[in-house]
Amino acid sequence: MSLTEKEKQKITEEEEYRKKVREQEAYRAQLHNPPPLPPKSNKKGIGCLGVLGIFIIVIIVAFLVILSAINPSEQTDKAKKVQLVNLNNNQYVFDVPALVGKDLDGVITTVGKLRGEDPTPLQIKMGVREWDKTYVKDGEELLITYTIYNRKIIDFFVSADDNPSGGTTNKDLLLHTGHLQYNDPRYKLEFVQEIGNPSVFTGVKVIPN
Repeated sequence: MSLTEKEKQKITEEEEYRKKVREQEAYRAQLHNPPPLPPKSNKKGIGCLGVLGIFIIVIIVAFLVILSAINPSEQTDKAKKVQLVNLNNNQYVFDVPALVGKDLDGVITTVGKLRGEDPTPLQIKMGVREWDKTYVKDGEELLITYTIYNRKIIDFFVSADDNPSGGTTNKDLLLHTGHLQYNDPRYKLEFVQEIGNPSVFTGVKVIPN
């Protein structure tokens, strides 16, 4: 059974009507149930306080770098000031003249135990003739070189330590450390120069006459 043109037109109008109704219902549903908003980001921009904090940290780091660069020279200056005070107060470390004329056993009797091992029989058999011991006092060292077979003192060595390189330009400081004088007839003085820098001395050697 075929439909008339009038019936076909009516069916088409009904479909269009239902389509419009569905569109209106969908629109109303969107109004009542809007889509969820995207989540907010937790990231925050750097505010004025954050910028100020970073600036302060940079200043502190720069100050510490500069301080570390200056510190060694400041420490050297302080050491020199302390040594100058000691010179003025006549506070020597070693009384080397009191040890001149003594053999190794006499030195040990006077100052106490020395640092350093004795030579072994094998070393002596191989022809080693000289040996050394170290006397330590107040953080300073006095090197004592002696002849093995008779334990006679060959020399004393007062080392310099008034700067990080282990040298000094101050001869008077070396003499004062060992309680020494230029013209004492009991010994000879030999200032040991730093290699490549003759104006700097690593210490002074005291050789008994």
